[in-house]
Amino acid sequence: MPQKSKIEQEVDAQLAEFASKLSNTSYGKEMRKHFAFDPEWINLNHGSFGATPKSITALQHHFMNISERRPDHWIRYLFPELLIKSRTALSHLLSTPRSNLVLVPNATTGVNTVLRSLTFQPGDKIVYFNFIYGGCHHTVQYITESTPLESIRINITLPVSDDDLLATFTHTLTTTPGVKIAIFDTITSQPAARLPFERLTAECRRLGVLSLVDAAHGVGQIPLHLSNLDPDFFVSNLHKWLFVPRGCAVLYVPQRNQKLIRSTLPTSWGFQPLEGGVVSPLPKPQSLGEGECTGYGVCGDEEWTDQFTFNGTTEACHYALIPAALKFCTDVCGGEEKIYAYLERLADKAEVIFKSVLGTGESFGAPSAMRNIKAPIDVEAVKRQGGEVCDIAKWMELKLVEEEDMFITVTEYGGAMWVRVSAQVYLDEDDLRRGAVKVREWCERAMKGEWVEQKKSEGKL
Repeated sequence: MPQKSKIEQEVDAQLAEFASKLSNTSYGKEMRKHFAFDPEWINLNHGSFGATPKSITALQHHFMNISERRPDHWIRYLFPELLIKSRTALSHLLSTPRSNLVLVPNATTGVNTVLRSLTFQPGDKIVYFNFIYGGCHHTVQYITESTPLESIRINITLPVSDDDLLATFTHTLTTTPGVKIAIFDTITSQPAARLPFERLTAECRRLGVLSLVDAAHGVGQIPLHLSNLDPDFFVSNLHKWLFVPRGCAVLYVPQRNQKLIRSTLPTSWGFQPLEGGVVSPLPKPQSLGEGECTGYGVCGDEEWTDQFTFNGTTEACHYALIPAALKFCTDVCGGEEKIYAYLERLADKAEVIFKSVLGTGESFGAPSAMRNIKAPIDVEAVKRQGGEVCDIAKWMELKLVEEEDMFITVTEYGGAMWVRVSAQVYLDEDDLRRGAVKVREWCERAMKGEWVEQKKSEGKL
């Protein structure tokens, strides 16, 4: 084995130092010390953007420092090798060969990579639910504008039983001619709800429809075994629930479908034209040694994945931090199963606390780390004040940030206003109670017309 360069040794030393400082930590207030939140800030919206431990951010800065000290050394030689190690670590977590996994900036990019790569003919259709993530909905709209693809929307009101949702899905697929692909979530965004994605994926497979699983809220929140799930395409953010710095996501494409995804976004040096003749100027990464390539981290020809290594110059040091994030989960948090259990328990408590404090008694979202609780807002009274529920929602979100040092997602759904609360290892019941009390206070102030007076003073009402 060739002797490592001084820079490679420096990277190894930084990784070893990172690992040596990790120690098991209790959840809640004690865990909070690992994160960079302002002392007064309560992060009840982990689901939107995630949060990265300070130790991982420090390691990211070390890597960025090396990339500035020796740009070509880092970009051409060191980073591609670290990228392979990140994908290998993910292959073990997700139970699938490394050759099926690539990294992209976020789940929306992954969805776009798939839908913009597929070839659609007149009569082809895509099926989606009405609670699809907004960015993905816009992607579907764009694809149907720019290709012959047509879209079929399934309208369902959440919450709904798994059996009823699956029955409606199956009916749509079997009675609609030309369905080529279906897109659906593992856990929806707003409102949050865990879908029976395993059964939806199996139904697509049974009916010969391509499945595109949007697991933006998947990895790090729930266990996922892709060899068992066997979707046609799957994408999940890693910066939301796995503590990887923003923005980082994994795109899974099994070997049988890799021929369908011929380009990255943007198309770059890895693209292989049908007539051939294009060679990347960047060196091909060295294969990991046999001893480092066991289990799901299969070594071998990965030409399809190579095109995702360099998509134009960008800052991607955080892609190399996936093994560090997984080690944080293991050494500090006690492992994935312990994390999943705590998130579920705390989310259960959040549901109880918010329902009690807000007094509405309505909630849904289980089982997941995010819950939706109905807010005490009289929709008809809001309309009489001259506004809509979405106006109050935006006003409340801003007020919670500016005056209460917290953020909770407030959204209109089904003609009512709901708040979405995210559980995480650095939160406890005290944080939830404070959040619930503040939401109640601002709901009361909204119903007294305070938001109307502010809008009038700003000339917006």
